[in-house]
Amino acid sequence: MNYLTAGLAIATGWLAIETRRMAGAAKAQVDLQSQPFLSFRGVDVVAANTANISNAQTLPALGFHLRLGNPGQVLVTYKVEELNSSLGNHSLNSGAFVTFGGVIHPHEETLFILPFTQQTSSNVLPKAEIDFKIDYWAVAGKKQRLSAKIEIQIISINPLNLQWVYLDGPTYA
Repeated sequence: MNYLTAGLAIATGWLAIETRRMAGAAKAQVDLQSQPFLSFRGVDVVAANTANISNAQTLPALGFHLRLGNPGQVLVTYKVEELNSSLGNHSLNSGAFVTFGGVIHPHEETLFILPFTQQTSSNVLPKAEIDFKIDYWAVAGKKQRLSAKIEIQIISINPLNLQWVYLDGPTYA
């Protein structure tokens, strides 16, 4: 009888250890699914003509759209804290943005649209640089940050052809 009791005690102890291990794995899975994630998926460039009000001329311009995605399981709120961009020798005024943030639903993508920048010369295809820092969170007070610097080489305007590379990042903090 003592062997049976000892065997049951050992089996019960082993089951308790395995149950605790499985509970830890389940908690880690729930924690991972409740984390906010934000990804930079690329940049789109839009070529257009903008009107010059002073002399009624149209000038070639380029617009940049940052594609931001949420690969996670929870709604992500984001705010662009810092954005510096240049097209050739022309810097963009970041105060010209209509909005600095928004929300992205799980497994969705949104565009953060930079204002159009007029080209100084239509004969030269300029390089563009965009340096950004974006805070994001699922729960207020638990902000995380995505930062990167990219360079965009415009190969042709018509048809639009470009390539971009990271100069720095992406960094998640």
